[in-house]
Amino acid sequence: MPSDRVSPARPPFMVPPAPPLSAAEGELLIQLVFSALRVGFGLESREDFHPPDGLLSLPAGAFVSIYHDDSLRGCLGALLPQEPLWQSIQEIALQAATCDPRFEPLEEEELSALAVEISVLGPLKPVTERSREFVASAIRVGEHGLSLRHRGRSGLLLPQVAEKQGWDALRFLEETCRKAGLDAGAWSEEGAELHGTRSFPACGGQASIPGRSWASTSSMTPGSSPTSPMPPDSVRGMRSWRWGRVRAR
Repeated sequence: MPSDRVSPARPPFMVPPAPPLSAAEGELLIQLVFSALRVGFGLESREDFHPPDGLLSLPAGAFVSIYHDDSLRGCLGALLPQEPLWQSIQEIALQAATCDPRFEPLEEEELSALAVEISVLGPLKPVTERSREFVASAIRVGEHGLSLRHRGRSGLLLPQVAEKQGWDALRFLEETCRKAGLDAGAWSEEGAELHGTRSFPACGGQASIPGRSWASTSSMTPGSSPTSPMPPDSVRGMRSWRWGRVRAR
């Protein structure tokens, strides 16, 4: 006899928004990044800095991408830093400039022609339903970023990466697996930790960033940045965070 029971509707995949930073807060992050680079290269002296109130005083995951002559020169980040955002963004910037193993360390003469893209991440949302049908409809290209941890490896792709490449949701998943050094279908394996996230982007500098519109981002001249609390030797010794450094591109 047929059952009258109706299966409950599957709840939508709701990814929490990124921190609602203001335009002024985004510009301040850009200023802090350029100042940290100049202090790290010994071009500015370290002076007292009064941390801002509000969202910048709270921990938040973030990535910094550094461009020179329209080419990526470094991109690293931290998913779960312990420090407030205004401080961790400076450490991440120095790591991206000097420690990304895919690139030679940034040179001092490149500082005058850099562009920086910052992505401040919102909370990570676990993807618990792993059917291809669900993920194809739940993951929104250009809005969601993806993070994967599996078999001791991890990788993350920011929302703008899939949009720039023209990927659909399933291709986005596969490329996130490859970023982690795994097979394209590893996201569906038992034990794989897949998360979605959103990000707040901010851009600034003297060079252009491929695929980004300056009209919708913060533009900041590196030479106008305030002094930051990062010491000159921060390039050589950095604190580590849970999950460690992650390459995003």
